[in-house]
Amino acid sequence: MKKLIDKYHKILLNEASTENLGSSIMLLKEVLSLTHIADDNDISNETNELLLSLKKVPEFIYNNPDKIDDNNYSFILDISNLVFHNAYFALLPKISKKSKKYFSLIEIFLNFSKYMDKASDQYYIKALCYEAIGKYNLAINFYNESLLATHPDDHDYITILQNYWATLVEYKQFDEAFQLLLDYQFKILPKDFPEYQNLLWASFKMRKVSI
Repeated sequence: MKKLIDKYHKILLNEASTENLGSSIMLLKEVLSLTHIADDNDISNETNELLLSLKKVPEFIYNNPDKIDDNNYSFILDISNLVFHNAYFALLPKISKKSKKYFSLIEIFLNFSKYMDKASDQYYIKALCYEAIGKYNLAINFYNESLLATHPDDHDYITILQNYWATLVEYKQFDEAFQLLLDYQFKILPKDFPEYQNLLWASFKMRKVSI
């Protein structure tokens, strides 16, 4: 199991890519073979592999908690989340937003979000999905809920704040983006302050230009 965990961390530390998407799916299959969860050996295309990783497997372990121990349960969900991350940030941008495949993937991602253990992760995935299909108000709402549900110690805290801020900026809500940073200034930990400071400076310049 240690080798599998090492593989997981190696993929986790890399930038999102279609290559890492394939590696994370293969890693999930390796773990499934050790935990005796059946997978679809005849999988032959990308969408079906994502269905296995983000729907069938989470659904199975969620509905059959007695068949898998707690450590493997969490690890399998972590790998599935890694599959989602690479699929969302590396695969989805390469697909036409008008295609059926694009919306099929969004549907898979949204369904996957309900299997996340933490509410903050559920909200974050939903925020990303609704942003991807242009539902701005829903995206903002779920970014806000995700940030409220995340402790500042969490390594994802600054990432969620950055994405929330970037969405506001994308829709030219410069004042709101600046106010967001002011609202959370006292929750930023020293380790995240350089990134927070960059956002603050960028917001200041954009507000100055837009006045």
